[in-house]
Amino acid sequence: NITSGGVDAGYTYDAAAEHMFILIYPTMNGPEQPTKIKVSNFNNQFFGTKGYTVNAMPLDAKNQLIIVKAFPKLFDAKKYIEAYASSTALAVLGTAQSDFEYYLISTDNFTKLFKSKNLQEYKDFYGKNYN
Repeated sequence: NITSGGVDAGYTYDAAAEHMFILIYPTMNGPEQPTKIKVSNFNNQFFGTKGYTVNAMPLDAKNQLIIVKAFPKLFDAKKYIEAYASSTALAVLGTAQSDFEYYLISTDNFTKLFKSKNLQEYKDFYGKNYN
């Protein structure tokens, strides 16, 4: 599969797979730590018993990823993203809720994204499969 962006990363949709939440944090916004703290505070307030971890890692020269993991299945990840986007989460997340793009991604697809570094390709896949 050849796409305009090069080789297709070969993403697969699997609702039973372990998933993660990724927030795309542009490095031009400065240190990601304040946003990472907001996400951690959100987790503690809304999912305190779940033990989700929050990490940050560079994706490419322009973007960091703030990663929340791990959700046993897509169902659990969807509950998380619904809460993240809710009006009740706004008090904890502030502008982090609207300023940055965020997605759900399976563990396998995350590995593929990290290798390809092609965010647009994953966004296209996400739009077709997760909405």
